[in-house]
Amino acid sequence: MPVDVTFDDTFSGLLRYYYRKKHVKQRILTLPLSLDFGNIKTANIVRTRASFLEELSRNTHGYSVKEEIQKIRDNLSFLEVLIESGTSFRIWWTNKAADYCGFIWLCDRLKTVENEVEQIKVPTLFPRENQTLLEINEGLSGLSCDLIDEFKLFERQQKHPAGL
Repeated sequence: MPVDVTFDDTFSGLLRYYYRKKHVKQRILTLPLSLDFGNIKTANIVRTRASFLEELSRNTHGYSVKEEIQKIRDNLSFLEVLIESGTSFRIWWTNKAADYCGFIWLCDRLKTVENEVEQIKVPTLFPRENQTLLEINEGLSGLSCDLIDEFKLFERQQKHPAGL
């Protein structure tokens, strides 16, 4: 089974809960890189994220930039281990900037390797059976376990083309 990759901490927690509820063992890699801010083409992504998070945290109490950067380092290192071991990936993303930029960044990282990549692009607007629309403004973090099933999100999984 491919490792699920998400760029949203909240959705990652929801996905973990969803799998536990369904009695499914599944690895999830969270890359909360906030790539919708700053330069994503830089050679040292950790340094640019540290700089961005330092600026962001100036008016935030109880937020540890060191812990957040260490989490990013750990998850990026784990990503490299997974890539080297030939692991396949299933990337969850939306058209929201952080997800989309994360998806583009990860595709760029994976374009030179042979790992199998699948994607689930989750729309942020869903038609419901009662002829109404449900808009998920928060992106993936606005989902619930019930919505994953109601909108059959796993059926949206597609193989990502070679060469990404």
